Amino acid sequence: MPGSTTTGTITRFGCTSTKSAIAYNTTVESSGITLSGAPASRITVAVAGIYVFLASIQMDSTGGAAHAHTWFRVNGVDVANSANKVVVGSGTDESIASRKLMLTLQPGDYV
Repeated sequence: MPGSTTTGTITRFGCTSTKSAIAYNTTVESSGITLSGAPASRITVAVAGIYVFLASIQMDSTGGAAHAHTWFRVNGVDVANSANKVVVGSGTDESIASRKLMLTLQPGDYV
């Protein structure tokens, strides 16, 4: 089960369609999966099967109210119907984007 124990900052101003991957820096359980990429933003599977992914991302905004879109990608392609829109308040407000998704993957596929 990959995760990240660090705080990352992604700064966006105005309307943008720039995509940013979430990087992982730790693995709690990792039988049959590896982290890859630079930075390590890919979870790669070694065995074909049905996998369940649960993403939980905490976000805040220091520059006023904002919104963010999150979604899953497989092999670099957006997964249909996997998007979340999260509205983040201003100041000290924080929001959590949470999404669970079941995917059928083949050896070498990455999420």
